[in-house]
This record gives sequence, structure tokens and C-alpha cells, in this order.
Amino acid sequence: MTIYCLYIFDRQGKCISYIEWKRYKQLSMNRIEEFQLVNGLISSIKSFVNKLSPINTRCVFKSFCTDSYKLTYFETPTSLKFVINTDIHATNMHNLLQTIFSEVYVPYVTKNPSSIKNNKICSELFSTKLDELVQAHECFD
Repeated sequence: MTIYCLYIFDRQGKCISYIEWKRYKQLSMNRIEEFQLVNGLISSIKSFVNKLSPINTRCVFKSFCTDSYKLTYFETPTSLKFVINTDIHATNMHNLLQTIFSEVYVPYVTKNPSSIKNNKICSELFSTKLDELVQAHECFD
């Protein structure tokens, strides 16, 4: 099982962090276009899921799977969006995203007085702790 990359988007849809562990195919677009496509896909799927819901409660979108990769999604109450791209056999990714938020993002970004809200995350400590957490996960190959 493989974890390819992680995107973190702010509430406006701006990518504030992108971390890549394994990427076998180079994209034919630049990073900004990639970030916009991923954020747009997530927004569209969220809208689609809620519009097709057969019940009146708000549906929660958690993952999107193709025959070659899976995007798993977690949104915080403050509308931060965490998206992880893995192979299709990776498990417990939603839990991993929640852990990234609570054990890495909150202590090393939210509680960091030098962190500027809605700006790209530039904390070395954040990057180190995130890398340690992801590489320790059972699905990291």
C-alpha cells in the first residue's frame, strides 16, 4: 500500500500545504492548476453527494476511488480541507487525516504564534512531525 501525497486547503480553497511522498507520474500541468483541480473536484463531489441524498440530513463525503488511486477527504469545523491520495488498498486514511489535524496541524500551526493564518505552512517542525506520522502509518510503503 502506498501513500502518494497530501493536500491541505484553507476555507477559501487555497492550498496551504502540499507534501509528496511518492509520485510515479509527472503531471502535464503546474502545481497551481493541480491544486485548483483537486479543490474543485472535492467541492463538486460534496455538492453532488448532498444533492442526491435520499434523506434530509447533510451527507458527509469521505473518499473517492478510481481503479488506480483513492482520494480520502476530511473537513474540519473551520472548513480546512485535508485530502490524501493513496493507492486503492490503503486503509484507515480518514482516521489518519483526523490525526494529522489534531496531533500535527493544531499544535504546530494553529498554536504556533509565528504562523500566519491562511498563508502557506512554512513550519519545519510541522513538516517533520507530519512526515514522521505518515511514515509510521501501516499503509506507508
